[in-house]
Amino acid sequence: MKILRSILVPVLLLSGCYGQGTEDGAQFVRTSGQQALGQGQEVDALEPTFENVKAKLIDPYCLRCHKTWVDEHSIRNFIVPGRADESSFYQSIVDQMMPPPRARARGVPSADDVALLKAYIDRM
Repeated sequence: MKILRSILVPVLLLSGCYGQGTEDGAQFVRTSGQQALGQGQEVDALEPTFENVKAKLIDPYCLRCHKTWVDEHSIRNFIVPGRADESSFYQSIVDQMMPPPRARARGVPSADDVALLKAYIDRM
């Protein structure tokens, strides 16, 4: 499983959002040098920043229960900088412990969201 995850997650990071905003107005940062999508172009990867992780993963999937996760400092106890595979925040999502079963009806993070989190932690 760990080998598959180490191969699959970086590959999934190559895909990202199709636009720079969402219906709720959240803005995402694209990797430098990339343009908006035209027909037939590949999807841009999001820059692995806390703002993108918060907008794509923490706000929609975590804040309902973890109400204090509003800034980078508040999640530091759950992250081992530079080592996503050793970070409880990342592992709990990959192992499908989070979001908990009772909250999954509202959705679960996509593979792109998980890849973004891994890239963010690994770059810390």
